[in-house]
Amino acid sequence: MKVYALFMVLFLCVDAVAAQAGPEAAEEPLQAAIALQQHSQQHSDDWQVQQQRLLAEYDRLQQQSAELRQRSAELQQQCEAGREQIANARQALVEGGRFRAELQPFLSDSLQLLRQQQAVDLPFDLELRRQRLEDLGRLLTDREVPAAEALQALLTYLQQEVAAGRQVVTALQPVEVAGERRLLQQVRLGRLLLLAQSPDGRESLRYDSLASRWQSLESRWHRPLGQIIAMAQRRRPLELVQLPLGRLVQP
Repeated sequence: MKVYALFMVLFLCVDAVAAQAGPEAAEEPLQAAIALQQHSQQHSDDWQVQQQRLLAEYDRLQQQSAELRQRSAELQQQCEAGREQIANARQALVEGGRFRAELQPFLSDSLQLLRQQQAVDLPFDLELRRQRLEDLGRLLTDREVPAAEALQALLTYLQQEVAAGRQVVTALQPVEVAGERRLLQQVRLGRLLLLAQSPDGRESLRYDSLASRWQSLESRWHRPLGQIIAMAQRRRPLELVQLPLGRLVQP
């Protein structure tokens, strides 16, 4: 408004001067007034553009601020959830330690029974099974090992032993008999029976777990043992065969 008022004042002054001095004297002030009006219009247009830019920037900042507030709220919720998880984990550690302590007697008794069982068991895969039992013993006696891990290790060991107890295996292996090392064809029926026979089939033996030694069998067992070996090697169809079981002992 001030610009337009100034323009009107100048126009009136120019008109007054023109009336007194004539057209030539009024032309120069008129040109100055027109230039001032153009400059003012350009300044007004520039201000409008800048104003639109500032409004757009303000809207952008407002939207960004809203997004940041939303993100802050989400992070706050995540922090709260994280604190709750940490508290639950600490409680679980406390309860797990208490359960581990209560479970320890059972683990110790189980380990002792397994060692007793292996001491009187049939002598097969000795090194492998001894190493497995040693590894299990370290886990079961280490109170820093979580209860779930200890129980899983115990279960895995029992599954391996059960699987071995279901196998029928035959192999030509060296056997120490009465202080003499001999090469005999062995056949193991799970954990029930461990038998051996000379390659010519004229000597048969059974392993006595209680005495921890091989015992010779009577000649009447030569043929049934040969049949068992043939069936284990799948050279003969399965059939019922009488076997020298001996004494069955529960450790």
